[in-house]
Amino acid sequence: KTKTTEKWVDPNPPAQTTSTISSNKTLNTAINSAVSNVATQAKIFAGASTNNTATQSQQAQVQTNTQSFVKPLKSQYTITSAYGTRVHPTTGEVKKHTGIDIAGTHHAEVISVADGEVTYAGVQKGFGNSVEIKHIVNGETIYSFYAHLSRIDVQKGQKVKQSQTIGLEGGDPQTDPNVGNSTGHHLHFELRKASGYGNDIDPTSVFGAGAKKH
Repeated sequence: KTKTTEKWVDPNPPAQTTSTISSNKTLNTAINSAVSNVATQAKIFAGASTNNTATQSQQAQVQTNTQSFVKPLKSQYTITSAYGTRVHPTTGEVKKHTGIDIAGTHHAEVISVADGEVTYAGVQKGFGNSVEIKHIVNGETIYSFYAHLSRIDVQKGQKVKQSQTIGLEGGDPQTDPNVGNSTGHHLHFELRKASGYGNDIDPTSVFGAGAKKH
């Protein structure tokens, strides 16, 4: 008899799964899931009594890997330029706006939206004084970016906590240093799926009801 060495192959192997996020849509879903965990507890961020034991327990559950974001400017503000295609205010070009512009109190504290590590702190062309921070949210990596700062209070490699001041809002070409392309004071804020320009995602996808207010 002829001895065979062929191995049997299952024609219907079990499906394999992967934890790698391969698209902006999947990343946004993962981030929104993290925010959703906290959004359902809105009364925590609406000033619910700190004497309530259950509420205190819920607050304790908001940790780095399931952390909701806080808003990046420690003052009242309005969004003066949304994410997406626009006419650039200084060049007149029609191009993508990779973040949102936030106008609040001049020189208000700019804070880290979540725990993380500073990946960039310095001056960038067009953005002036800028900071980028790497965060781990719901097991996935996301970066936040803050531009047109009048002052930088952190350095590359530094660990930061959520709500920690990383600099001051700037962008006024008459009074602030290293403003980049700016016509008036504001904060340019981005969320990115990877480090560096061009990796932006819509920041409004995570700054909904679940974002903590100051």
